[in-house]
Amino acid sequence: MTICIATSNFPPQTGGIASFYGHLSLLLHQQGHHVVILMPDENAALNEEDEVLMKDGITKVLLRKKYSEYRNYYGSYFPPGGLNAPTWIAMGLAMKEWLQQNQQSFFIDIIEASDYGGIASFLSIPSLPPVVVTGHGSFTQLSRYNVVKNNLHSRLVLMLEKTAMQKAAAIIANSPQNKADLANLTGRKIEFSTVPFEQLTPENNTPENGAVLVIGGLQKVKGAITTAEALRFVDRENNKIQINWVGGDTYTAPGSMKMSLYLEKTFPDSWNKKLVWLPEKTNAEVIELIAKAAIVLIPAEWETFNYVALEAASLHKAIIITNQTGASYLFTHGHDAWIIPANDPKSLADAILHLTANQDLCQTLGQNAAAMVKKIFDKKAITEERIAIYRQTIQNRQSGTGSEKEILEILEKITRPQRKLYFQLRATIKKWAGRK
Repeated sequence: MTICIATSNFPPQTGGIASFYGHLSLLLHQQGHHVVILMPDENAALNEEDEVLMKDGITKVLLRKKYSEYRNYYGSYFPPGGLNAPTWIAMGLAMKEWLQQNQQSFFIDIIEASDYGGIASFLSIPSLPPVVVTGHGSFTQLSRYNVVKNNLHSRLVLMLEKTAMQKAAAIIANSPQNKADLANLTGRKIEFSTVPFEQLTPENNTPENGAVLVIGGLQKVKGAITTAEALRFVDRENNKIQINWVGGDTYTAPGSMKMSLYLEKTFPDSWNKKLVWLPEKTNAEVIELIAKAAIVLIPAEWETFNYVALEAASLHKAIIITNQTGASYLFTHGHDAWIIPANDPKSLADAILHLTANQDLCQTLGQNAAAMVKKIFDKKAITEERIAIYRQTIQNRQSGTGSEKEILEILEKITRPQRKLYFQLRATIKKWAGRK
């Protein structure tokens, strides 16, 4: 079978979506399937041709020319910044055109698309193979937790995601929590598939200086504020504990403020003293940091899964994870992880204090977590489970108009001449006023 994965993220990029598709493409290839990664080149210049790369048996297509053309064109109908809605339009349109021109020559049987941004809304059409959407955490879901602006960008992304979920041939979740959430959100049957994971082999996983580590974007939904609040309780009992947070900044703090600035302003006693923020790292650097950590925290308010949980488990690490993190269903409290209520600073503080004071418990949790990962994540079984969903989707595909009508209506509303003129005038006025 040939699977085209349409995504905005793929290794060497970091983050959950990139990790997911890196693992999935590798497992599919190892079991004899063909994989085509279809993604935009964010650094593409106008008139730069697409590039097709082959590595480790996987075909990677970098969309450049059409992607940059569409991004520039639709960019004139939006104010700058925010969610940058023109990139999602450009991504979807460029992917659709490439697939229409190349699906036959690449013998593509099915398309899998990530949910965030709604790119599947452009691909769910009769002239293309069926589309399955995998729920990694859509903007629609995350906006219930993160602080986001209600503007043209966010409204457009919400419309695209809604259309994608309505018109996709199937939707896949990778945790029971997200399966239930997507069923409530869409009113559709949601398929379940175990996340793909290529287990890590620890070389040197000896903790250094009792490091406590968080890997993830500096977001509200990831538990950034909860962690800062927890440190206030921790500091009263043990003022030597330090938490290192590795990940990129976001505008998800109250007032749509940068999270780093909000934490610096709100928690001056701990920010970059007890809660030390480190910039994004490469995948190899992240694994090295996990290997050296004594405890790995996953303090999410809500999350569809969380790959760090599996990486830390396979490296024999003690894990503190919230019950609203999708991956928590794999663990048993007190046996292979320490599971706490989400959005509860006191419970998080108590867990940190308890585990840092009990190294034997940490060792036991880590050993049991590694054994769990080894038992559950069988590469062949995971691949067969997903291929079965693909085959069922292809067999049960229903004919129809797909999402073409909805997308056409959305794009017609966006490209009204008066809208473009408004943003041109606004940009000119800002320039005259000396504003960037």
